Amino acid sequence: MGLTTDPNEACLKDIKPNGQQCCYLILSEEERKNGFMRPVRYKYLHLRCGTVTTMGDALSETYARDPKFYGGTFCCHCGTHFRLQTFQKVRCNRCEGDGKAHGADRPFESDGKGSYPGPCPMCNGTGQTDEFVWQFEWQPDGDPVGSDAEEAEEYLAAKKQHEAQKHVGEGI
Repeated sequence: MGLTTDPNEACLKDIKPNGQQCCYLILSEEERKNGFMRPVRYKYLHLRCGTVTTMGDALSETYARDPKFYGGTFCCHCGTHFRLQTFQKVRCNRCEGDGKAHGADRPFESDGKGSYPGPCPMCNGTGQTDEFVWQFEWQPDGDPVGSDAEEAEEYLAAKKQHEAQKHVGEGI
């Protein structure tokens, strides 16, 4: 696999039989020597298939220097590139997935039979909303690939809360 700092390099558009590009765009060595915004990490987990892919120094350092440099990454098992985030239907946090208005969202008066409590204003009664979902996690720390420090902190807190909710009522 080749590397280039030239965004106009033709090999960036050429794909090998295994799905990888013939070369990948990286930041120059001088730019990477200016320090890193995030830790240098070499392995990431594709959450869809569960496979860990490993990168070399220059790609890993480019991600560490500028986490937003790439919009996608490669999965060695799936043999293709994926966006770092995709839209996905998730349970509406406002109505907790039941699609009904709650608390301050409820109207003061009914608009007729069957209208009270009315649909949730966030999901319009579907119980689901579209949300960007991260597709890859750095290993071993679990930060989303392509995230800045604030996004990683939010993601890990939400992941911890989700894990805790899965175990509610299980006892000791």
